[in-house]
Amino acid sequence: MKGLLILITLTAAAFARPQEDDDDGGGEGDHVDEEITNVPDFVDSQPQNVSNLPGESVGLVCSLDAPFSGVVLIWNRDDDKAKMLAINGAPFDKTHYGVHKLANGGERLTIVDAQKNDTGRYTCTIATQSPKVKVFNVRVDEKVRDEREQAKAEEAKADAEAEVEDGSDAKEPSDDDTGNSGTWSEPLGLPLLLISAILAIKLN
Repeated sequence: MKGLLILITLTAAAFARPQEDDDDGGGEGDHVDEEITNVPDFVDSQPQNVSNLPGESVGLVCSLDAPFSGVVLIWNRDDDKAKMLAINGAPFDKTHYGVHKLANGGERLTIVDAQKNDTGRYTCTIATQSPKVKVFNVRVDEKVRDEREQAKAEEAKADAEAEVEDGSDAKEPSDDDTGNSGTWSEPLGLPLLLISAILAIKLN
């Protein structure tokens, strides 16, 4: 089945190849150079992991790095349940999949009412002479609920620790805050001793 998908992808790439204009008389070399250099690519070509709960809609975004017109994108499910899902913005199963065109020529594939059996490997292919592929690892599982709750708890804990740390960095109280003038004052006991000594001398 995978071999059939590859064959279909390459066939679509051949049809997507820009036609050369022979009217300019000998400009074929220029067309070849343009075909090689002006090729779209993904904004992020790294594999993406997507986790959702059963019953949710799963969105897979295939964004291009610059606006391109006439680009053919092919969506496949590329695992033990391999099949072609959509080509050039048209899904084969419109009840379970939807395709939305993006402004930059990319597409967003939506898996409607995803279930556990939708877990698998999905690909978005730019159908050019040298096809480029972006991989999405989709996981639909009830355990995602607990993982989300755990992530929220960890985030709340991190925020609380950050607030405590900010409080510890507050301004230390100054002498004025504690009621001290900041200058040395003579102990009260010393003047009393002097007065007592003077009185004792006079009495003698």
